[in-house]
Amino acid sequence: MTNLPNLPKRTDAQRIGVSAADLLNSVFTKFCNVHPVQQDRDMGIDFICELMQGEYPTGKLFNVQCKGTEESEFKGDSIRVPIAVTTINYWLIQPNPTFLVVVDRQNYNFYWSFPKDFLSSLNKNWQEQQTVTIPVPIQNRFEQDVDALPAQLVSIVNMQASATPRQGDYLGTLTLEFDRSSSRERMTIKGLMHYYLEGSRIANAKCGYGSPGFPGVTVYAQTFGGEGYSKEVKAIAWGEL
Repeated sequence: MTNLPNLPKRTDAQRIGVSAADLLNSVFTKFCNVHPVQQDRDMGIDFICELMQGEYPTGKLFNVQCKGTEESEFKGDSIRVPIAVTTINYWLIQPNPTFLVVVDRQNYNFYWSFPKDFLSSLNKNWQEQQTVTIPVPIQNRFEQDVDALPAQLVSIVNMQASATPRQGDYLGTLTLEFDRSSSRERMTIKGLMHYYLEGSRIANAKCGYGSPGFPGVTVYAQTFGGEGYSKEVKAIAWGEL
């Protein structure tokens, strides 16, 4: 071939990465609805996967970053994969768990790790580094002809999904913080509404235990069995919303 223009070249890293991602995709597609992330939008996540229950989607999502073995360092009972701190921080702000999967392209083996567990064992100094080496245990292995995803991986996804607020339940998870003389206390907004409504009910019954009104509401401890102090909450008139 002659007289070719000056063209971009596909690097070995790109070739290895595409090959490893294709292999992993072929396995995960058997158990998940897999959404590959376009390369120009890849900021440290190669796939967004949704667990399937038979033919039906579950709504339980997880992320996958895929690495070929040529990019990894074998040491002892784990594969050592250097990951940029910026990429790790991107993983940590995701609402869904992110897994690191190493693909052995020659033997068709797959090794996985949940980096968040490892990072929790480190001190905060790792944020000052350029990269962090993530260990991927060799024992966390599955093969191309696997009949199901690893049970521990699925358990992590299920736990994360159960901890994520469902539609209509946000009042039960959002919290406000109250100052006391010696400590701070958190209360969910749902709990705060319960306090206010119960205090209003008692006050309207002229029991003298609550004093709702503007610009503040005080709900006394007797409302819920005498905690030893009262709660004062700033209220907003409807016209100010």
